[in-house]
Amino acid sequence: MWAAASSIEIGFSAENGGESVGISDEYDVSTEVSVSEESEIKFGNAEMTNSREVTGDGNVRMRQIYNADKYTGWSLVWIYGSQINVNNEARLTPTTLDARQSVSVPSNGNTYLYLGSLNNGNGAETVVWSYDGQASTIQTIAFDNKNANAVITGSMRLRLRPQSLPKPFPIDMWIKCLT
Repeated sequence: MWAAASSIEIGFSAENGGESVGISDEYDVSTEVSVSEESEIKFGNAEMTNSREVTGDGNVRMRQIYNADKYTGWSLVWIYGSQINVNNEARLTPTTLDARQSVSVPSNGNTYLYLGSLNNGNGAETVVWSYDGQASTIQTIAFDNKNANAVITGSMRLRLRPQSLPKPFPIDMWIKCLT
């Protein structure tokens, strides 16, 4: 995904009786940032749970892709800041995805957070985007072959420096449900 010497790639998958689930990750992080991740797989119905944590000071660009028989989902995090704390949790089955992304950045330059899923044009996505200040957000999605739900909770605080504000100066949080 990114051409960098500090890239890490991780993948997990399970298949049982023709049903499958999988997660693939890519991380590009500063040397002061730590990454930990674990997955548990149940083969009775190809179920997977995954959790990961990224903490530290510096730059973080990470992507997690959720794949199953009925959908594809994504978690994207791009942060340029300090005291970064990102926690993700996901539960996948061949037909459902429940995912949560919690991010705390007391001081950031740019932050872009995405969590979403899609199945034949149906899905849900959440996006948080800020350029300067503090961010503390939780994004969640719950998705199956009939319903999609998305929620963003949290707060953002800007550091206003009028002489350096880009034009326009957006801070965005949005939810989109596709049906």
